[in-house]
Amino acid sequence: MKVKRYGTRLYVCAAVLILFFVSVSPALSTITLNQDFRSIEAIANGTSNALTNSGVLGGTFNPPPVAATANNGLDVAAASIASALTNNGTSLAAQGLGQTSASTEAASAASEIFGGSLWAFQFTTTANAQFALSGQLTFANGAVDTVQAVFQNQALPDPLLQLLNDSTPGLSGTIPFNLSGTLIPGIYNLQMSAASDVFPGGPTAGEGSWEFALSVREIPPNAVPEPATLFLLAAGLWVMGAVRPGRKVQP
Repeated sequence: MKVKRYGTRLYVCAAVLILFFVSVSPALSTITLNQDFRSIEAIANGTSNALTNSGVLGGTFNPPPVAATANNGLDVAAASIASALTNNGTSLAAQGLGQTSASTEAASAASEIFGGSLWAFQFTTTANAQFALSGQLTFANGAVDTVQAVFQNQALPDPLLQLLNDSTPGLSGTIPFNLSGTLIPGIYNLQMSAASDVFPGGPTAGEGSWEFALSVREIPPNAVPEPATLFLLAAGLWVMGAVRPGRKVQP
């Protein structure tokens, strides 16, 4: 009977190579969008016109602006939003612009005039992730213009970003923001909002807006092979090189 003595080595080589490819394959952790709410609203003399994304997760939401009028067309409120969000499991990207205005051409508003634009969403990352967030808040013309930007890990007390401005009548301004870094695993909330309010007896016009871009990308845990992984590869290559037909054994 003739016996070949290298069959066992082939099995060992195959096992080592399987372990190597498993060790360097990407982790299955994901970045998942949990909640997504976008809305615009305009109110004048108690009449409201509003649009929302109806609870749809992700995608674009670019509806036509909404408006409301009162006082024979002298009181006008308006709001708009243009937004897009994509989430493919290991990354998330969102960008948007929301604008609001409220004004009267009379000496004073006949009733409250309000315009509001809001985007709030929540996502979970199960692995460390790189992020970049930039944008700006603006307010103008002196009515009560409230603009806000918040980005926070809901398990931590301190937000990564928290900007809020209730403008003093007569003021206008821009608040820019730009930050980046690493997100630890957790649940994150982002909110951008603007509201313009004109009241009887107060300033006669106001404008507010928010604008931002956010990118989040998972950091692969094994982007660079670890020493143990390199050892496995080396062992596999050695076994492959060492395999040679053995001498035949005669019965």
